[in-house]
Amino acid sequence: MDQSIDLESGTIPELNKPAPGTWRFPKNPALCCIYRVPNCMRQVNPEAYTPQTVLIGPLHHSLKSKALKSRGDVTDTKSMDYLNMERHKKMYLAEFAKRMGGGEKTIDGFRRTIEDNEEMIRESYSE
Repeated sequence: MDQSIDLESGTIPELNKPAPGTWRFPKNPALCCIYRVPNCMRQVNPEAYTPQTVLIGPLHHSLKSKALKSRGDVTDTKSMDYLNMERHKKMYLAEFAKRMGGGEKTIDGFRRTIEDNEEMIRESYSE
């Protein structure tokens, strides 16, 4: 392994690279409040740390992708449950928008709020 030293910073570049499989530190620890469950805890009881009905946020994006890929496979009941809940989430959003004063304009307002606060929202996640 090349042990060259970066003369400007005085560091060994190879040591500054994250090891495969390690967690990244949050960009802003003061804002970080959503963490992935460590594998050592998840392995003890995987079902306790896996969403059973609703998938929210990027930490469970792979489960959502799997559900979408198996669309139409009625034998994959977990994926079917996730897909059915996706439809419900859209209905809940539409109903919530109605209660907030208007349909599509309200949803566009929600979208703008999220876009305006995207950086802070992303910093809430540990990775």
